[in-house]
Amino acid sequence: VRFLVRRGRDGVVGAALDSCRRCYSSGLRNYVWMGDLICRHCGHAMRIPGPQEHMAPEKGCVLDALPYSVENRSIVIRTHVLAEKARSLLASASTQAP
Repeated sequence: VRFLVRRGRDGVVGAALDSCRRCYSSGLRNYVWMGDLICRHCGHAMRIPGPQEHMAPEKGCVLDALPYSVENRSIVIRTHVLAEKARSLLASASTQAP
């Protein structure tokens, strides 16, 4: 499972899995176009959620946010968080049809 970290135009840093559940379950990958992450399933630009923001990834083309901390000027994402998110993504992929 891949993830990304990005500082938005507003300066807020967000971290998320690199694929929405629909694209992951169908084997598609998002792509970058003109600085935006584009969903291959629906063609819309996807927003990377901020650190205090919860978006419902089970609703479709939404990136699943990853909580992180900043330690010694580095962004830290805990491995147990990645493992939990990966299990959730894999479980949803096995129940969704492309």
